[in-house]
Amino acid sequence: MTWTDPGATDAVPKIIKRIKLTFHKGTEFDTAALAGCHASDAKILSSGGAVCPKKSRLGGGHTTGIFATGADFQTDVVLFNARGQIIVVVTLNGTPVTEFRDDVGGRTITIQPKLPSGVALKRLQLEIGRHSKGRHTYMRNPPTCPRSHKWTTIAKFTYVDGSRETKRDSSPCRR
Repeated sequence: MTWTDPGATDAVPKIIKRIKLTFHKGTEFDTAALAGCHASDAKILSSGGAVCPKKSRLGGGHTTGIFATGADFQTDVVLFNARGQIIVVVTLNGTPVTEFRDDVGGRTITIQPKLPSGVALKRLQLEIGRHSKGRHTYMRNPPTCPRSHKWTTIAKFTYVDGSRETKRDSSPCRR
């Protein structure tokens, strides 16, 4: 995901309070598909996620953050699995900056990032690999493809200033 606020000074995006991703009807998430991390938030943050079992690593990637001055920076993100949650660990030059938990349930993921004061997100690039254990699969696509030949994901953004925005994205599928 990439976004900007063209009307803002230095094109600094609004600060995100929450993102709710709702995947196409029939999508299912199952956090029992891989090991979970059971450490406390404080231990996860202080260790940069090293206290979480390697088998609980869900994925990761990078973000581009931006200060109110318009200067941007890159972070590394590691995602760990927990029961009904994704643990997000963000580091800057190898130093842990923040840790928070996304809620996972049914066909939704709700993200409530904990960002340092005066920082907005400009780009989010994450990848979650394939994870299965026995008959459990972390993310299962809908069993059928609609006539449109597209599965639609809806992203609802809520910003700190109280404004809201809804975006839709489609992925092709075969009937």
